[in-house]
Order: sequence, then C-alpha cells, then structure tokens
Amino acid sequence: MKLLRLRDKGWLGRGICLLLLPILGACGADKVITPENPFAQFVSISVTDTVYTETLETVLLTLETTGLPPSSASTVLPGELRAIGGVGQVALSLHDYGEDGDVVPGDGVFTTQFTTEFAGTPGLWEVVVTLDSYFELRDTILVVSGSKNFPPVLSNLVAPDSLFLDAPPVNHYMYVDVVDPQGAGDIAEVIGHLYFPGFTSPNATLVFRREGIPPELLPGPNSYVYIFQPRDLALYGPGAYQIRFLTTDHHGQTGEDLVATTVAISNEANLPPVLSELTVPDTVQLPPPGNDPLLLLVTVRATDPNGQSTMRSVWFDSFRPDGRPSTANPVNMLDDGGLSAGNVSGDDVAGDGVYSTVIQLPPPTPTGDYEFRFHANDFYQAESDSIIHIMTIEE
Repeated sequence: MKLLRLRDKGWLGRGICLLLLPILGACGADKVITPENPFAQFVSISVTDTVYTETLETVLLTLETTGLPPSSASTVLPGELRAIGGVGQVALSLHDYGEDGDVVPGDGVFTTQFTTEFAGTPGLWEVVVTLDSYFELRDTILVVSGSKNFPPVLSNLVAPDSLFLDAPPVNHYMYVDVVDPQGAGDIAEVIGHLYFPGFTSPNATLVFRREGIPPELLPGPNSYVYIFQPRDLALYGPGAYQIRFLTTDHHGQTGEDLVATTVAISNEANLPPVLSELTVPDTVQLPPPGNDPLLLLVTVRATDPNGQSTMRSVWFDSFRPDGRPSTANPVNMLDDGGLSAGNVSGDDVAGDGVYSTVIQLPPPTPTGDYEFRFHANDFYQAESDSIIHIMTIEE
C-alpha cells in the first residue's frame, strides 16, 4: 500500500494548502508542494513487498520525483523504516547521485539500499520518505517467518546442432542441469517448448526426466534428459527448430529460461543458397588527406531454395592488392532494415532477401585492385557458390 499525505504542521501547513487552492483546485494526495520546492511532486515509491526472517538480502528502495531542480543530485531525502504495532526504527537516506543503487544522477529518481537485518520477527514494517518536512510517501514491507524461496537454475544445456532426417532411427539426447537452492525435492518440472520453423508460439512440449532413467544416461547428479528420435522432434519436416527450456518448483517459481536451436536436415531435399544482384563499384576514388572516410554501401541478394527461414549468414572476405587477406574478414552482411543494435548495415528493407553492409575507406587506404569474395550458407551447413568482384581504388 502506498500513501502520500501532508504532515500536520499546524496552521502553517493548512495555510499553504488554502493559499494554493485557487491554483490547484484541491490539496489532493498527488500534489507535493512545499515552500522550498514549489513545483516538486512525489510520483511513486517502490520497495520489496516481502522479506524473510531467515534470509539476509539487500533491499532496494526507489522513489521517483518530478519538479526538483537539477541540483537534486546533491539533495538527501530522509526516510525511516518503522515497525507497525511493535518496537523498531531504522533511519534511511535516499540519494540521486548515481550510487547506492541509483543509476542516473540528478534525474529525480532517489534510491537507497539496506539489508534485512531489521527483519528479526514477523510483522509489518512501514517505509516513510519525507520531502522538506511537509509531505510523506509511504509503503510497507511484510516480514514473514522462515526462508525465502529461490527459483531453480538451469545450466549446462546440451542439444544437437543438427539432425539428419534420412539417418537410421536411433535415439538422440538433450540434457540440462537443474539446481534448486531449496533442494532437488523442490523441482516440480523441467520442460522444453518446441517451436516449429517459422512459428512464434510453441507447437509441442518436451518433458525432461531423471526418474526411471539409467544412471549411465545422465551426465551428472543434477542432469535431466529428453530422449527422442529425429522424426519424433522434426514433425514439421526440414528446418530450424527452437527449444525454450524452462523449470518450475513446487512453490510456482520459474527459473530463467535457456534457448537452443536444432536444425532438421534432409540430405535429399536441401539445396544451397544462391547469390545474385551484387552491387559494389568497380572503381572508387579516395578523398584527399584530412577528409572523412569514403563510405560505400555493398549489397547482394541471397535466396535459399528451401525457404529464407533456413538461411544462416551472408558475408564477404576481401584481399589487398598484394594478396594479403583483410584483418576485418569475414565481414557480415545483414538483412535487418538497418535496425540491429550495434550494427550500421545500411540495409533498406528487413527480410527482403537483400543483405547489406557499409564499408569505410579512409584516405590512407593503399591504392590498387582489391578482391571481394561473397558467400552465403544455410543452417544445413550448405554453402553457396561464391561471387568474386575486383574493385580498383584510386587517388
């Protein structure tokens, strides 16, 4: 529960409210106006709802404000942690200086961190933060007897990169280790959501087990296994299948998931990608010394006869006039519409089959003939025929 109120300052507090009434229309709980900061407002308060008597952890208290001046980075908001209906009090200080849990200094978001050492006995505690001694914002923390339940953790995922659908029907295995801080008896289930090629919702659920599995099939004491044959998994035929691994305990806690991709391959059906429509200049002139680098957009169309969902990557290698390979090899090309984080591909339309990249030629680049070799491959490890292009760099 969160509560914002005007503290009882006698006639002074009520006088401020009356003076501002024509402006505000009301002295409601969402207005935090003080003589020191007439435009300040408390926006929200956030703190852990529940802590446990037998689990020591660090609690982050966050208070969002608006209307404070930029100098708020040096402002200290006082707070208290009080036992409701009992004895106990802890003084708190909230800061906006980029430390002690705060991320951006001076942005009006105040934080502090404190441990749960106060939570010795069960009960309800109240967090109270004040602004200029006139207004308070409150939240509560419930102290529960016992230890906190932590979710199970997945690790050491082992899944095949590829499956050959035309191979003899033999068993294949996926493994994942699961550790629950409360013990193995708290693990309720370990599953994998299977996504068929091109689907964004799961199409099947794989159940991983330990019970009834021969010990020699389990790599470790925390391992769970799923046993299958390629045709059992690849119900949709050839393509890239994604498996999202999840685990849940008996308290309903779900651990962070892991994701793997397995490619189902049909040797008879798969064809390699095809490159075409290369656009790269035959000759370029370097800018004079002292100028910015010359930027060149390079594009090529890559088509997979088995469908674009099976396309894995497109790239080129370049070679200097003396035959030495570039230190930047291989240079990846993207069909991302120029939207991939950390990449400036220069690509125009995402998913249209045209892959792009931007290369830079600074004025000190040696002149001569540069060889470019363009390649593409698919998830079946089939590689396209390469396209070779010679570009001459002149001064």
